[in-house]
Amino acid sequence: MTGGFVQNLGSFGGLRVHCLIIFGDLVCFVRVQASFGRNLHWKWTDKMGFAELGLRSSLLETLEKGEFHTPLEIQELCIPEVLAGEDVVGISETGSGKTLAYALPMLHRVKALEEENGVLESKASPYGLILAPTRELADQITRVLKTFAHKTRLRVRMVAGGVKRSRNSDDLKNAFELLVSTPGRLMRFVEQGRLQLDQVRLLVLDEADQLFEMGFLKELDSILGKVHEDRQLMMFSATLPKAVKQLIKDRFSGAKILQSKRAHKPVDSVSIRQIQVSPDLKFEELCQSLNHLKGKGFIFANSKGRCDDVAKRLGEVGKGVCLLHAGLEVGERKKQLKAFASSEGLILVCTDLAARGLDFVDVAWIVNYDMPKIPAHYLHRIGRAARLGRNGRVVDLVTPRDSEMIEKLRRRRVTKGQFALDESLQGAWMGPKNKGRPGSGRQGKHKGQGSRKEQETRSRGPGGGRGGGRKSHQKRGRK
Repeated sequence: MTGGFVQNLGSFGGLRVHCLIIFGDLVCFVRVQASFGRNLHWKWTDKMGFAELGLRSSLLETLEKGEFHTPLEIQELCIPEVLAGEDVVGISETGSGKTLAYALPMLHRVKALEEENGVLESKASPYGLILAPTRELADQITRVLKTFAHKTRLRVRMVAGGVKRSRNSDDLKNAFELLVSTPGRLMRFVEQGRLQLDQVRLLVLDEADQLFEMGFLKELDSILGKVHEDRQLMMFSATLPKAVKQLIKDRFSGAKILQSKRAHKPVDSVSIRQIQVSPDLKFEELCQSLNHLKGKGFIFANSKGRCDDVAKRLGEVGKGVCLLHAGLEVGERKKQLKAFASSEGLILVCTDLAARGLDFVDVAWIVNYDMPKIPAHYLHRIGRAARLGRNGRVVDLVTPRDSEMIEKLRRRRVTKGQFALDESLQGAWMGPKNKGRPGSGRQGKHKGQGSRKEQETRSRGPGGGRGGGRKSHQKRGRK
């Protein structure tokens, strides 16, 4: 320590004090809060809170009410840069709080535009635009924005595919400052002259990798050409495929690329267990695994038909099951998600439609009934668990045909090198210091294949919800 000083960062009123103590490179943040007649409460942390990032008081009050005191890594990296007007590319793992990383400074800057130019009166001509690949994610972002926009007195609207156009049209009839939309539906209303983008000063591409996967490049180029010339661009993604790198080069060349330490990897608080199984014994293995998994969870399958079959069979053995895939009508999807959200111990059987944009903070586990075909999808799937700093469990049911996928995950260090499968699928789960060794158990049809040869390792560390900051006892929340 080379010395330091104390700076008063707050104000008095029932006694609320915020102090920053600096000794060389060591920063200690002290929060003292009390009301008359009550005991003093001291909080020491090695990170500064949201107040020190420069956000306006109305946003800080909402954060305080939600008990979000300390920003997550991607939020701490991005919020000051966005507030300073910089173009930003944020790369961070699923479940790390990316939504608030742009939502908070965006609300701050949009409010500043309103204060500078007066209350926005032009119909369907927003200052801020957020593009999301799916209706489910758009709906989730909208709910987060509305939570924080209420105290800040800003209006938020959503236009998305899968929603009746008449309802979208009604939402566009009045003035509003922020719009969340899917690219296809947005362009349809722009082409019809019912929505103007020339006043958009802040543009966010959320889940940019999925926007490309879904073929929205043409729409993105068109939208970028229609917004205000003096606009601020932000892009957020959990992975960085070639298409996203190319967009950064073409459209975000001057942006600051901010990447969390665990980008492209799952959060630290998730444990992964792999079980080798013969394809024709997979459902029996699933049922056995479910006996050891408590609380709510997702079961991922690779097709609509597969989901229907698994859900039906689970129902037949007495499991409470909800279903989500693209074959369901939007109304039925909402009904299923509402049932899952409101009940304890239910299982959501789903395709990769549920791998992004759903933020159930109480999801305790994930089962990959079918392994995904792309490593990035694996990251998104397991990111549904271990949110808000909780511990999450992942079970992969691995068949011989999945060996290539397992090798890809190992090469990309998606799982920090914690497991590997050898060519004959004898290795099963291997921890960092363990050698894979054949285990005992019933034999499947495939020669030499044990059904349950696994070991489990758990690494604990700060996780995160899609939006929230750290609470004093590690509660975090989105979004």
